[in-house]
Amino acid sequence: MKKIFFLFFILFCSYIAKSQIATIFADEFIDSAKTKIGIIGNYDLNSNAFTTSFLIKFYTGGYLDKDLRNSVLARSKNINRVGANVNYGVFAAFKLDPNKHKKKTSIFFSVRDRFHLDGLFSKDLYKV
Repeated sequence: MKKIFFLFFILFCSYIAKSQIATIFADEFIDSAKTKIGIIGNYDLNSNAFTTSFLIKFYTGGYLDKDLRNSVLARSKNINRVGANVNYGVFAAFKLDPNKHKKKTSIFFSVRDRFHLDGLFSKDLYKV
């Protein structure tokens, strides 16, 4: 019974992997394209204390006025959290047709990097 379950699990994972790659090619390739090269990236930043307007002013070097600082202070707790994710990379996809019979053969590869940041800070640290 364990062997059957293991075989089913392996086949199911293989099916998922194939469907994901097929989806990537369908999204990245139009029918007339032979080669596709690109840059991808995204980010997100979240906190239970910092507001979006505070983070934008802080990042762009704007003036952090008293009302903005007080709005963050009102939201902050004894222990506050901040987190960020940055994902970026390059990819390339090539359609191959070596025998003129297999028109759906393709190669896709990417080089990606992920940066993750977690932090905890106290309400007193923010006041400083």
